[in-house]
Amino acid sequence: MHTLPQLLQRTKVRRLFIILFTFAIFFGSLIVPIESRNPEANIRNYFDATWWTVTTITTVGYGDYVPVT
Repeated sequence: MHTLPQLLQRTKVRRLFIILFTFAIFFGSLIVPIESRNPEANIRNYFDATWWTVTTITTVGYGDYVPVT
């Protein structure tokens, strides 16, 4: 069994983490301007949007932050 630092030393795994992190930041930054127009929105800042994106990408989906638009 490999530890996380050992896995991150592998190029393909590191590249995957970078791609997922980039998607989370990119899509999180797109959702904030859309959601901020709605007074009932619970995604109000970039941290909330990034959290929503990460939980959606990883299919955890806690449901604490959801888009309403």
